[in-house]
Amino acid sequence: VLIGISSSSCAKCAFVESEYSLAMESLSRLKVPFYRIDASKDSELVDELGVKDLPKVVSVWEKGRKKRIFTGIQKKEAIVGYALKLKSSSSHLIQEAHDLDKFFADSVFPSFDKTVVLAI
Repeated sequence: VLIGISSSSCAKCAFVESEYSLAMESLSRLKVPFYRIDASKDSELVDELGVKDLPKVVSVWEKGRKKRIFTGIQKKEAIVGYALKLKSSSSHLIQEAHDLDKFFADSVFPSFDKTVVLAI
């Protein structure tokens, strides 16, 4: 889920409103939820999300437990690109030793040491 945060009382925010609307249309076609928050009306939620300056886009996942603030330019193309990057990042289920070897062989970090810490 992406959340565009701006404020009706923020001059910089007025410039991104149209970009947020365009991003919302594109993300809707990609089945990526994009919500909007007016920081002047919901400051408690903005604080909870960790946003200190506006405008910002925040990604939230795992039932709100994890959040990431997008620090890129607040333009449609950048926001959609960010969403696609998040959507394409994948998890790997590793059940056996050969799965682990394959993961490291295919990894973007091929020089990674194969020492792994598993959290259960």
